[in-house]
Amino acid sequence: MKILKKIWSIISVKYKKMAITIFILSILATALETLGIGLVVPTITLLIDDNIFDKYPLLLKVSVYFGNPSQSKLIISGAVFLVLVFIIKSIFLAFFAWRQSNFIYGIKADLSHKLFKKYLNLPYEFHLERNSSHLIRNLTSEINQFSGNVIGSILILANEVFVVFALISLLFYFEPFGAIIILTIASLAMFSFQFITKSRLKAWGEKRQKHEGFKIQKAQEGLSGTKDLKLMGKENYFVENFDIHNFNNALIEIKQSTLSQIPRLWLETVGVVCIGIIISISAYFSNTTKEVIPIIAVFAAAAFRIFPSSNRILSSLQSLKYASVVTNLVYKELNQQDIRTYKNTPIKFKQNINLDNISYMYPNSSKYALSSINLT
Repeated sequence: MKILKKIWSIISVKYKKMAITIFILSILATALETLGIGLVVPTITLLIDDNIFDKYPLLLKVSVYFGNPSQSKLIISGAVFLVLVFIIKSIFLAFFAWRQSNFIYGIKADLSHKLFKKYLNLPYEFHLERNSSHLIRNLTSEINQFSGNVIGSILILANEVFVVFALISLLFYFEPFGAIIILTIASLAMFSFQFITKSRLKAWGEKRQKHEGFKIQKAQEGLSGTKDLKLMGKENYFVENFDIHNFNNALIEIKQSTLSQIPRLWLETVGVVCIGIIISISAYFSNTTKEVIPIIAVFAAAAFRIFPSSNRILSSLQSLKYASVVTNLVYKELNQQDIRTYKNTPIKFKQNINLDNISYMYPNSSKYALSSINLT
């Protein structure tokens, strides 16, 4: 909860309002996803069962309203309606994706602006103490990490949790026992994987941040002193120093990227196991194929959506853990206090400039850089 409070405080008021809109659109997207899966059962039943009106009395009222069409016309109408629902769903999800991208990259630009302005308005002593390469890292890669791995992951997490909850509820309506099996196995698979990997991800995130900063620092040192290093023949020295952090950073990203692919493989295997169990249970407790096929169809359709959603949920949790150090850093940088004890008032020069008994000590230093200086 503490990390969520930090994220909420980092985002400006404009994007907090946009977040509410995204939340509403996410609920509508979930409703369309659930409707699309829910229509599978009546559509399949319409194809294989002549007594569909006994199972779905609402369809009887619809049939009477349209003049009791024949079975073939009902099948065609049902197929057309199913296609229309999926077309509307696809159009809406495309619009939703555009709004999400607008939200994510808008926050990225806004935070870069605020952080850059913050750095420029901090006192000169701050810049003496901080390496400029680390400030550049914060303005570029860390803001990118925050917008993508934090904000993007939260949006994916919220949307996919809504979808999984709605589809599990739908499966409970058709087959409660099977829904409990899927929910239990999927939850155990997700949380066990998350428990095993969360400590590694946080450590990798901290190391990536450190090596990214030093990589930029070594690049700046080499490029800013090209004349001197060429005269001294030190090109290889700077390349070696750069490569230490460059390849360590790459190694961490390889590990994180590989680990992010494993949940899909893990959950695909779990999904096949669940479908196998559902088929076996449905076949054992049902008397006719007409009863089994629609249930298997809706579970298969839901599984094709639930397990990819579970994969995205798990990947989002991994990304949030990996980028938790980024959230702490951005929050800390944006909330730095200006420690100046003087005002930026203009100095008026009238006749002479006299400096009497001037002393100066750099922050965190024990020796004076200037001591009792007098200038006229």
